[in-house]
Amino acid sequence: APSALGAKFLHIRALSAALVRPLSDADATIQSMDDASPAKWHLAHTTWFFETFVLRDHLPGYVLFDARWPFLFNSYY
Repeated sequence: APSALGAKFLHIRALSAALVRPLSDADATIQSMDDASPAKWHLAHTTWFFETFVLRDHLPGYVLFDARWPFLFNSYY
């Protein structure tokens, strides 16, 4: 059911936010090594993934929040 899926998303998003809450702005935005992205990018990537593979593909009439995000937050490029 859509409401169950929405509740799961909100729960996971709250958990993700709790995991990064202790990080400073510097901790969350710098790239510490070549093969590890900053925490803020990971939050954006998981949001992009949900929007792309759940909302866009399964919610009739859904419009992307920002058309640039598929390129910015897709880790497969």
